[in-house]
Amino acid sequence: MDNRINYNFSKVYYDLLKTNKRTYIAHQIGYTTTTQLENVLTGVALISTKAILNLVRNFGVNPTYIFTGLGEPYLKLETIQTKLEFV
Repeated sequence: MDNRINYNFSKVYYDLLKTNKRTYIAHQIGYTTTTQLENVLTGVALISTKAILNLVRNFGVNPTYIFTGLGEPYLKLETIQTKLEFV
């Protein structure tokens, strides 16, 4: 299952990379270096819970998609606003 999470993350990452720089993405998800990001992308490390939470908060990524690969990769604006009210 963990490889699936990293795989789903990598799909989102490469989509985010179309409009964001690698360093920006790494910092926005809570990594201090791009090496940490590369370790997740290459399977050396697993993506952290903190990084998943930051993907949701900062990029509107659908956590269900990260964990299962099902559904849309990004949450709809209304869903994001509702979830943020509970944080």
